[in-house]
Amino acid sequence: METETPSAFPYKPLDTEKSEIRMLKLPPKGSENFELITVSLHDDPKYAALSYLWGDPEDQEIITVQGHKVGVRKNLAAALSRLRRGQSSLETDYLWADAICIDQTNHAERSQQVQLMGRIYSSAVVVYSWVGPNDYTLAFKTLATLARLVRERAGEKQSSDNATFQLDWLRQHPDLCDAKDEAGGNPWQAVSCLATEKYWKRVWVFQEVALARRLRLLSSGDTILGWDDVKPVSASMTRLMFQISITGRSKPSFISQEAWRFIQDFSPWNVLGLVNTGRVQVQKPLKEQPGYYGWVVAYFAAHLKATDPRDYIYGLLGVTKIPILPDYRTGKPLSELYVEYITRWLDVAYEKNTGPLKPLSFLSVAGVGPFGSSDILPSWVPNYPENALLSYPRPVKSASYSDDDDITRNPTRDPYVVKDTQSLFVWGRTIGPIDTILEELDCNRLQVFYSFLKSFLSRHTHYVSSTPSLQALCQLLLGKKDSKAVSKKTVELALGIAFFALHFDTRDPETTQESPWYHEWETRLFELAFPGVDMQELGFTRTPVQEILSLSKYQRDEILSDLEHALRTYTFFESKSGYLGNASFGAKRGDILCVLERDNFPVLLRKTEGDQYVFVGTVDMLDLDIQGLLHNLAPGAQWFELR
Repeated sequence: METETPSAFPYKPLDTEKSEIRMLKLPPKGSENFELITVSLHDDPKYAALSYLWGDPEDQEIITVQGHKVGVRKNLAAALSRLRRGQSSLETDYLWADAICIDQTNHAERSQQVQLMGRIYSSAVVVYSWVGPNDYTLAFKTLATLARLVRERAGEKQSSDNATFQLDWLRQHPDLCDAKDEAGGNPWQAVSCLATEKYWKRVWVFQEVALARRLRLLSSGDTILGWDDVKPVSASMTRLMFQISITGRSKPSFISQEAWRFIQDFSPWNVLGLVNTGRVQVQKPLKEQPGYYGWVVAYFAAHLKATDPRDYIYGLLGVTKIPILPDYRTGKPLSELYVEYITRWLDVAYEKNTGPLKPLSFLSVAGVGPFGSSDILPSWVPNYPENALLSYPRPVKSASYSDDDDITRNPTRDPYVVKDTQSLFVWGRTIGPIDTILEELDCNRLQVFYSFLKSFLSRHTHYVSSTPSLQALCQLLLGKKDSKAVSKKTVELALGIAFFALHFDTRDPETTQESPWYHEWETRLFELAFPGVDMQELGFTRTPVQEILSLSKYQRDEILSDLEHALRTYTFFESKSGYLGNASFGAKRGDILCVLERDNFPVLLRKTEGDQYVFVGTVDMLDLDIQGLLHNLAPGAQWFELR
């Protein structure tokens, strides 16, 4: 649901006591006049609900409702036209579509109908998911074929929902192996385009498809796809993706390079998997997961987009069941809503099981570091509106749940909110300030990082945890928190760093004589960076320079891509005590590293002129004993007031 009205229309008031809603009755053949009727949800009416994007408010078409000419946005008009085209096969002629069935100019009615949204979509006999106006016939047929393969091949041994897709299953389908159907279309690309439609990223859409008892996908083509065909494909392909990434499986000979490129792409299955997860969570009985049920879905907002910043909360109430009443009055500050949201969360976090979601998990989507200062929201609330604008939106971080958290919990140190000042009080201790940090990187990001790397290696042969410094740096770049767990990817990254280190050193004669790389990396890299690690067990049997030369261009590009991705996503810092970490680009030298009670991640705070702190963001640090620091809070422990 969005916030604008299709046109001025003489709506009659709804009876809130009866949970009344309006429905469109599709016109019979030969007529263009839609009827708008009022029904009570108490009477269990039979109707379909429409899930769609509103689209451009300036791009409208005229339809007739109750004899009135009504302007509706083009995407809704196209969806109605598609439904009417196949009207004879529909289960009901009655349809609920929010833009017409809710008086969008009436803020009180909008707020009341939002409270009913969960019932409206979950009570519909079917929800039509309008992913048009593009024609996704090829994508629908491809997913139906893949679903049939999963059911036929996996059904004998296990549930199709728990199967891992096997590439050999594709042998009987040349179009899928060659990535080309009879008409010349690429079936894998069609699925990718469908899954990456902006439709799937909208908050209201996520709730609508998650709540649907039966979900059917529509586009401008004649084919309709049931979600029962999407579910097993999404689950089994996701498992295949993980299997390929872990084993490094190469392309089978019977699959073309073009098909392989799309098969290896995680993104379509991630998107459809998120919808699947939402539907599974909604279908679980509330008693199975008190507290955790609503909030695991509420935090999906970190992956979604909305036009109205209030909708990141209101738009999921139908599935989260969070006890907040929608209020679209224009005078209520947005900050009040977000502060209430976190206040409710903290109440649940202490009363019920929230699994791996710690009481302060929301801080991973907050802070002036990733999002900049805000005149609207406190620095510590989840900034969903700005998060949606990032190239790589930040997820809500969870942690391994341990019963020890409750055993060692001291309720007098629980975080709490003061609504009057919109402050969050947290108990914790300082680790120390950031001492060295990469400046925000420009086009010379590799060269700037190399200066940081060379400076660190020249000052430290070993990291604070006794790990060789290069090994520690590689683990940091890969997003690891343990410097000692060396993998094949760690070694490949070290080879890549050594390769481009030689490139930079030979361009700077003054540093060449000082650099250990120029003299020793070709023969002693493994010995210097990974002492005690069995290189043969990881698949490295030659000297470092031979390993580099044996890498294909694709492998070299992949190593460089991993490095550049890390440098685009984070900045890297060294604390005064010698710890390495990564943070968002808004972090500054002098920001204070802390660990907080009831959280599993170190954070950065910035002291203001008074006794308050601005929340900068969560950070990842290498080999930091967070639990040890939390269980020994006495030295330097204090209350921090975050504003």
